[in-house]
Amino acid sequence: SKGVGDLLDATAAMLANGLQVRLDVAGDGAALPDMKERARRLNIHEQVTFHGSVANDRVLGFFREADVVVLPSRDGYS
Repeated sequence: SKGVGDLLDATAAMLANGLQVRLDVAGDGAALPDMKERARRLNIHEQVTFHGSVANDRVLGFFREADVVVLPSRDGYS
């Protein structure tokens, strides 16, 4: 499973510690409504943009514009 919930929690913690953070989340799936609600509950919804499903060339644009790229996963490494 993806670790987007953990990334939202980490974003909330960074914001609570005074860091300026903006989070763009690309992708969709069954958990997307829950993740949007989690961002609202954490009161970070104004700093998080959920883009839904995006084309590969647009994802590359996100990578180019980002200061940090995070690919959260709970599957571990094999």
